[in-house]
Amino acid sequence: SWNKPIFLLRKFMDDTSPEIKKKIIVMIQAKTPSERMEMGFSMFGTSRLLINRVIKENNPNITEAELRKEIFLKFYEQDFDPATCAKIVKHFESLP
Repeated sequence: SWNKPIFLLRKFMDDTSPEIKKKIIVMIQAKTPSERMEMGFSMFGTSRLLINRVIKENNPNITEAELRKEIFLKFYEQDFDPATCAKIVKHFESLP
């Protein structure tokens, strides 16, 4: 089953050559701040859809509250200390 935190994927997905990385940076820097923000929102939305799909494939009977909890854990578990994370998860479990 797929359960790697998002931040761990970075070290496995770095097959871009340095010259291409530089070109990408130049292209992104040429965009306006709002275009860059739109790109970020789009990438986040896509990753959320993909994670949503994987979670549902692994647990087809998952409730909406459980799905929100699992999405939270995939994206943000590493950003909170265990006690705060547990409080947030408990909140998700209380939702309909």
